[in-house]
Amino acid sequence: MKKIITVAIFIILFLSGLGAVSGQYEINENKIKEKILFSEPILKDTTDYITIDLAEKTSYLLDPGKPRLPVVTKIFTFHIGTKISSVDVTLTFDSTKDIPKKIMPNAERTPLSKSYSSKFIKIDNSVYDSAAYYPSIDYDYTMGAGLDGEDHVLYLAVHCYPIKYSSKQNIITFASAADISIKYEEQAHPINAHEDYDLVIITSSEFTEALQPLVDHKNSKGIVTMIKTVEDIYAECQGRDEQEQIKYFIYGALENMSISYVMLVGSIDYVPIRYTDIEVWETNGVPTDLYYADIYDEYWDFCSWDSNGNDRFGEFDWDHGPIDDVDLYADVGIGRLACSSIEEVTIVVDKIITYETETYGSSWFDKIIVMGGDTFPGWSVVEGEVVTQEIIDIMTDFTATQLWTSLNTFRPFKINSEITAGAGFVSYSGHGYAQGFGTSEPDVEERIQYYSYRLPLMRNKEKLPIFFFDACSTTQLDFTWEGLEEFYPFVVGLIKILNRNSYDPLALYPCFAWMLIKKANGGAIATVGSTRVAYTNVDEFGVHGGASYLNVQFFEGYEPGIAVSDMLITAQNAYLNHVGLDCFTLEEFNLLGDPSLKVGGYP
Repeated sequence: MKKIITVAIFIILFLSGLGAVSGQYEINENKIKEKILFSEPILKDTTDYITIDLAEKTSYLLDPGKPRLPVVTKIFTFHIGTKISSVDVTLTFDSTKDIPKKIMPNAERTPLSKSYSSKFIKIDNSVYDSAAYYPSIDYDYTMGAGLDGEDHVLYLAVHCYPIKYSSKQNIITFASAADISIKYEEQAHPINAHEDYDLVIITSSEFTEALQPLVDHKNSKGIVTMIKTVEDIYAECQGRDEQEQIKYFIYGALENMSISYVMLVGSIDYVPIRYTDIEVWETNGVPTDLYYADIYDEYWDFCSWDSNGNDRFGEFDWDHGPIDDVDLYADVGIGRLACSSIEEVTIVVDKIITYETETYGSSWFDKIIVMGGDTFPGWSVVEGEVVTQEIIDIMTDFTATQLWTSLNTFRPFKINSEITAGAGFVSYSGHGYAQGFGTSEPDVEERIQYYSYRLPLMRNKEKLPIFFFDACSTTQLDFTWEGLEEFYPFVVGLIKILNRNSYDPLALYPCFAWMLIKKANGGAIATVGSTRVAYTNVDEFGVHGGASYLNVQFFEGYEPGIAVSDMLITAQNAYLNHVGLDCFTLEEFNLLGDPSLKVGGYP
């Protein structure tokens, strides 16, 4: 099952299915030239503003308070070790057009932690009161080292801005073509595998014996697997703290064993998680396992996430971008089994083996359940249903069951009965909490909630789906007693009275996403969800960013037999290439489960 890395430098031009761009290109030695042709802008009059679209667009400029304008992005991938010498783009601006109204501004980023009666739109007067053209640049580009399927590549995303807007003059100018020229140097960076391993399990010595059946199963399926204990890593590896020691071990395993997947087995008390220095809304630091997956920077050096050396990792300011250099493209598939006991390890190992052995060919797997409603009542669009309808349109080989508030099917008993019947996937879009999720009927503020105490009636046994929670906090791995008291004050109060020190209620009530996986006789086989408050960007024109964009792209990445972490990596790559370096969203969404899990099982 090892990856095959070609010797020659290769270049792939692709569009990730987000819009076709008319273009011609030629590749000479160490140089690429491409010409992109643009059609005329499409103007649409709304009540207060006009919107501008472009047939070739792949995304939009989404800065809050500034005009929403189309972006055309071209993605180039180069073989591992390549250095980009120069990127030059010339846009031919040869047309102007008067516009009758102001161009629609972008709303503020809206956290999914609360409900809001109206969108937050704060006009950026530096643009709307100016005669200067926005954006001020014709193009820019980003680079990062990561995975493209089984290959380690350098991504180069070239973002063209073919429409510019002068608000004070009430005109736009637009380009008919763009000429891209790229020069690069072929510098080999071979991964010299002295040993061949696909999967490394990093865990506490306490769990190694309980994990051995999983190791044997993986090896029998051609996924060459080894266990490495955190105790050995701390004794053998360099690093400023335990997290960096673990990351340096993964770096060495990637360089010397050419690994593809890393499974962390243990709660964050056993295998620590990295907290990054991001403060957004009420969050204070974002816990993320993506730190362990992002091994290389764009220059193929070790990516420490602390480029300024101040021992604060992944510093990020939303208004100005990253303070530390973070790459965020995953170089290995990462997933965590957040076990806190040998019993939990035994349950989850049995579920993985059963899933990979017995799922293939089962009729229940060919079903997808989508759940959602009106995330922000009164905003003229039922966001959760817009998002999950896009997923239905992607997953055409699956029979979809719509648990939507508009259909009166988003009900706790209905959720349990449909999941009990079996499904390969479940996608939810709406509000979330550490102990469940909930959303509203159209234009109704009150939410319909599903909390973890309802899980005993989810009796799907071996029919185990993969969940994506497009919501806040469902994967809050550092959920605490104080958080539990918010949901179950009577339970916590009773335990405090009886004897707080003799029983930890979090053994029964950890974060919701992990409860699904550790549940015996049902629940989930893997979940993707957020460790903190999330945000979304959904309107009548589609899904543009935040949690919902990741949700959609996760399912865009599906193909039969894929590993579940590869679906998440596909979504992360699409986000980085087309939405941008949104450290907050990309870091907070984590996979709980076996990263090498073969979706749909083995034949």
